Amino acid sequence: MYIIRTLFPGQGLGRIVLRKQNNFSPAEKFSSLSAVVRSRLTNEPSPTASEMFLKTIRPRFCNGRMNIMIGLATKKDYLLVSIVGLAFGILSLPILENIKPPHWELTLMSAALVITGFFLFANFAMWVAGMIGLRSLALFQFAKYGAAGALSAFIDLGLLNLFSLIFQIFSGPAILIFNSVSFLVAVTNSYLWNKFWAFKKEGDTANLREYSRFIGITLVGLVINTAIVFIMTTFIGAPEGTSEPLWENVAKFSAIIPNVIWNFFGYKFFIFKS
Repeated sequence: MYIIRTLFPGQGLGRIVLRKQNNFSPAEKFSSLSAVVRSRLTNEPSPTASEMFLKTIRPRFCNGRMNIMIGLATKKDYLLVSIVGLAFGILSLPILENIKPPHWELTLMSAALVITGFFLFANFAMWVAGMIGLRSLALFQFAKYGAAGALSAFIDLGLLNLFSLIFQIFSGPAILIFNSVSFLVAVTNSYLWNKFWAFKKEGDTANLREYSRFIGITLVGLVINTAIVFIMTTFIGAPEGTSEPLWENVAKFSAIIPNVIWNFFGYKFFIFKS
């Protein structure tokens, strides 16, 4: 990936990010990059850079063969985080209905506000991540991992709360089953999003061997996650004045935090390593 920062007359500082494409010849890449370097070194608008933009970049952009964007986020990134935002909103509904915070009442209007709020926040967060990514590609990748991980966490929390809400069970052996099911669904979701988005490699395809390694890494997280939830809900119990549904979610949040750190390093260096 090339990050080009160039100065065009009357347009101020422009940032154009070029993703490497097979249909760009080495000569075209070298000419574009060298023209920008000359422009930056002389601190003056470079006719050569402008010419290269008009002759090479614009035609390919118009033909739909390359991505030109503000920051590193593409249209695909915004589409995917929009899905994430919508999923956040939907999955938060059983959580809110279960813990019933003050002034909360599930209505069509309140549900629409929650879903819309998460949708807008997800897109804003992606825009910020794309701008930060101009300085650090690793931070942009971590932001995408964070979005995928947050979606998995909401799936985990949402399903656990849905099961507890339906069966009105918040502790004991049944919580082991509820938590294991919600965790495994979330793990599968995490694998797909991380493989095909956060840590995507060109030409990469899903395979059973890699998924098996992925499950092996996350089994450690499953043991830690379920143990913390079971101990906090069954042996420690909710403190006085705290409802069982609320304490169940406190236990679940406490279990998620170490998993996020463990999974990121496990995925990056053992599963999706380049």
